[in-house]
Amino acid sequence: MFLGKGKEIPSVGGSIGIERIFSLMEAKYKNLIRRTETQVLVTSMGKNLTAKRMETLGMLWKEGIKAETLYVENPKSGVAFDFAFDNGIPLVIIIGEDEVVNGIYGVKVLNENR
Repeated sequence: MFLGKGKEIPSVGGSIGIERIFSLMEAKYKNLIRRTETQVLVTSMGKNLTAKRMETLGMLWKEGIKAETLYVENPKSGVAFDFAFDNGIPLVIIIGEDEVVNGIYGVKVLNENR
């Protein structure tokens, strides 16, 4: 086509589309792709701890840590952990009545690679 009529250049080649490459990479690295930038999910075990969750969020945000919570009054722990797993959130802070009394909150590491 570029050389004009009657001139041929023997060649061999092949190619796969860029879309195929991306779909293969996505399948291979699916577990490494995070759906959110949130670093910490703040949840509670027990009733009437919404204010403590919001206070904890405020402290984390003030320090520049990307954190969120489930905006329900008394989140169930299974729902909170499922939310964290599904969205690739690596850390969960768990606030319970004992933690409030002692001033020490538990942190659960869900995936160290994220």
